[in-house]
Amino acid sequence: GRVDCQFGSPIETGQAEAILKTALSKKNLDVWGFHSHIGSQIFDLSTFCKAMDILLGFAKQVQNSLQFVARVFNLGGGFVVRYVDSDPVVDIPANIQALGAYLKKRCEDLSYPQPQVYMEPGRSIVGNAGLTLYTAGGVKPIDGYRSYVTVDGGMTDNPRYSLYGAPYTIL
Repeated sequence: GRVDCQFGSPIETGQAEAILKTALSKKNLDVWGFHSHIGSQIFDLSTFCKAMDILLGFAKQVQNSLQFVARVFNLGGGFVVRYVDSDPVVDIPANIQALGAYLKKRCEDLSYPQPQVYMEPGRSIVGNAGLTLYTAGGVKPIDGYRSYVTVDGGMTDNPRYSLYGAPYTIL
């Protein structure tokens, strides 16, 4: 996502190409391609298209400088799972088809052999497979403000809400 980030190796500084060059020099490694992880709660296909453009730009760069052709692009965390009704519904099969068409066109534009694309399905498969069930212990209404419901669970069951305010549907 950014140069100043704890994940990955930046392309902009030359570090990614240097690491690739080292990996390619090792007889015991078979380098297939590149992995990019831009998040796992992505609603908008254009975000993956931008990531694809970055990977293709880097792939074309190292094709010229290192004579390496990537056979695989791994786009990381995949599409979203809806946590609340206000989250948009994402047509994952249609987005995958559109992303494939986008990749094909961009590879043709750059005269680059089309790599395989991997996406980790993650949340989009398992996110709707379960729920957390709590027992309500009490209700404390505060007129003009809100009501509090105490339950027999908490941050240990679901730290995402406490850590960064991730929304969920409560029934």
